[in-house]
Amino acid sequence: MGTAPRHSRIGAHTERRIGHLTLGLGLVAAAIAAAAHSALAGLGLAGGAVLVWLNYLWLHGGVAAISRLSVAQAGAEKPRISRWVWVRLAGRYALMAAGAYAMIFFLRVPVWSVFAGLCSLGAGVMLAAVWELAGGPGKTDL
Repeated sequence: MGTAPRHSRIGAHTERRIGHLTLGLGLVAAAIAAAAHSALAGLGLAGGAVLVWLNYLWLHGGVAAISRLSVAQAGAEKPRISRWVWVRLAGRYALMAAGAYAMIFFLRVPVWSVFAGLCSLGAGVMLAAVWELAGGPGKTDL
């Protein structure tokens, strides 16, 4: 096969950074919430951060699989995509819903803390964007 084309590597560092920042910021916020509010609030925030991080990983993997398959089957009249790719893309919503439900109703964590944890993806994306903008020319992976 050969190496991947350059365009498939553009942004790869940023995508990995978003995943790391999402989980890292969520866990730091969870520690702060546990110290400032309660252990259950910290647990809910950490749980929400882990759920949204898994959601990001599954989304990234599903889109990457569809991209690879579309390139490999270019020109095919009806491209074939595995059911597992679609399960992975749709299953991430079920995972978040089931995880949030379990934490709120069985562990009795505050609802706000789970939703705050789910927002850590947005914080990770914003921080990664600032990181890229502040890096200047030649310091990003473009």
